[in-house]
Amino acid sequence: MRALAGIVMLSGYLLVPAGAQASVDVTIGEPVGKVQLDFGVTYTQHTLRTDENPEAVKSAKTILHQVAHYQNAHIMGWGVSSPEPSPGQFDWAPLDRRMAIIRETGGVPVITLCCAPDWMKGGADNETDWSNLRGAPLPEHFKDFAALARQVALRYPNVKYFQVWNEFKGFWNRSEKRWDYEGYTDLYNAVYDALKGVSADIKVGGPYTPMVHSVSIAPRDAGPISGPYGTVNRKITDSFQYWLAHKHGADFVTVDGHIRPKDGHVADIFAAIQFYADIDNWIRRQTPLPIWWAEWYTVPDPANSIPEGLAHAYQNSLMTATLLTMAPTASVALRWGPEESNEPPYLIADQEGLFSSTLSANGGQPSLFATSVEKFEQCFPRDESLLATRVSGEGVMAMASTKCILLINKTASSLSVNVAGKPVALEPFEVDYLPRH
Repeated sequence: MRALAGIVMLSGYLLVPAGAQASVDVTIGEPVGKVQLDFGVTYTQHTLRTDENPEAVKSAKTILHQVAHYQNAHIMGWGVSSPEPSPGQFDWAPLDRRMAIIRETGGVPVITLCCAPDWMKGGADNETDWSNLRGAPLPEHFKDFAALARQVALRYPNVKYFQVWNEFKGFWNRSEKRWDYEGYTDLYNAVYDALKGVSADIKVGGPYTPMVHSVSIAPRDAGPISGPYGTVNRKITDSFQYWLAHKHGADFVTVDGHIRPKDGHVADIFAAIQFYADIDNWIRRQTPLPIWWAEWYTVPDPANSIPEGLAHAYQNSLMTATLLTMAPTASVALRWGPEESNEPPYLIADQEGLFSSTLSANGGQPSLFATSVEKFEQCFPRDESLLATRVSGEGVMAMASTKCILLINKTASSLSVNVAGKPVALEPFEVDYLPRH
């Protein structure tokens, strides 16, 4: 525990005296940039997997329609069986069901080309060893995987966005103890060529690198990106740069990352959210391609003692703060798993989705974050001008557009905030959107 200008830091969040003042001044003049961000989701094994509770499913679909502009599905895994159980024999039914939901809810469809049928990994035809889902295709089957990608694109001609593979799964160079970025890039290029052969209008992205970081990283592994979250591993930035230099082409880049208790303690999780902007800015120095966050997790430290009844508000404030940080630099943020799950290992607060589980008859109800996303999209749509915002005092994050001012209380206490001379009361961890006019 440490003191900060009269404010007490408790392992990741602030606790301030009741009635403390935070002055937020919004300067309106020349815009400082534009919103780049669109929000979306990735379907998982927990997403709308039952039709037994039609009212709950209807409610959940309404939420997806309202807030999930982009909707992403994998071709295998996370609720989808093998699309090609044996060479040339296809089973599209599970993926067809997902694509039908995306069409019904008006989403922009995205397909992640992962994972691979077992026979491409050295396994038997018509069998799936789910413990080896993360295995990569063998090099001699890269062309087969590219051919499968072509069949996917032909079957779903309305899909224009494809992410190639997922987190370098199975691509590891054991002898050199680093990612096998050469192998991944060979697979990517085969898939890229196959998809562009279907239609030049298809947009292809990679390398879906997990931007691994730590506050206790060995000097030999330290990469060029660091901040309150620690340092990003050089093996990741090397992999990204190799792919960038050797790809046949790309229409966007895709990465994922997290702020969560792992490999060391993050003292101030709100400060550590700068990670997302730092990654974006580093990528922007490498390439002008649009940036997609295929997955992102901003997770409370379970060692923190969150006051009773505030866990959901705390998680909502963290996730909304993440969108605020991404807004000027990233193009798409895909939330992993829109449906809340009560099954292990999804009991951590970060797995709060956009809506409650549809396994319950009264499920499909919006979370705090769903409500926040809906307001975020109204106040900060893509290409909306961002205005200079200055925050003096501790405990508050803010962002302003011509439409709204977003305020986030980072503390577990109530705050009285002055916004352009007007007082605003914020409850603990409250997220508030104030109309400009």
